[in-house]
Amino acid sequence: MKIAIIEDESHARKLMTMFLNKHFQNINIVGEAESINEGIELINTKKPDLVLLDIQLADGNSFDILDNITHKKIKIIFITSYSDHAIKAFKYGAVNYLLKPFLETEFVDAITKIKQENLSNSITNLIISLNTLKNKSDFSKISLQTIKGFEIHALSDILYFEAFPDQLIVTCTNNKKIKVQKSLNDYEDILSGNGFERIHKAFLVNFNHVKEYNYNEVGGLIIMNDNYKIPVSRRRKPMLMNLLKNKNVTISEIN
Repeated sequence: MKIAIIEDESHARKLMTMFLNKHFQNINIVGEAESINEGIELINTKKPDLVLLDIQLADGNSFDILDNITHKKIKIIFITSYSDHAIKAFKYGAVNYLLKPFLETEFVDAITKIKQENLSNSITNLIISLNTLKNKSDFSKISLQTIKGFEIHALSDILYFEAFPDQLIVTCTNNKKIKVQKSLNDYEDILSGNGFERIHKAFLVNFNHVKEYNYNEVGGLIIMNDNYKIPVSRRRKPMLMNLLKNKNVTISEIN
């Protein structure tokens, strides 16, 4: 695997080079760059398989590099100390990133993971995350990691995430069921506050697809637009009542 490092901090470049040489065989570090123009030239001339790319370089934003390269068949790990907004975008697009300062084990895990990924999926996810970052507030889609790769879906098409002992299933509006690789906690971290909430230990629900809430002392049940009944935990009941009060949802008490 040919690897290029684009990072304007010399100690960070040295650290990544040391980790690569220490933990990985059959790699070739084809070059380093510390500016936008150097990065574009490095990628176009050396044609690396993987680029370790700092988001904020001294002379500008590294997205300018991606807009101007002709060699597109690459995988990318972003190296960032960037804002929470950027991290959220990366999570939505299932894009690989390392948050400075990173541990040696985190770096090794990121390289190991990306070596196993499908290239076309990597590029697809990169596009959605970059568009999200550029639009600043458009978190309307998410990349779901499956055993076969990645699928990009509009959040509005997702009804709920349901956790089973050995798998996590996403149900969509067309009754499509998708088995995904991450945990329910991972998706709660990404989606909570953006129309989705955890109402039970096994369910993360899109509130825009809730049809009814039948409540009782122990929590009750919500009924989704596909008529699926989902239990509500006792401690989530107050949150649920508050979130649903301004929505067109039938709320009734049951015994």
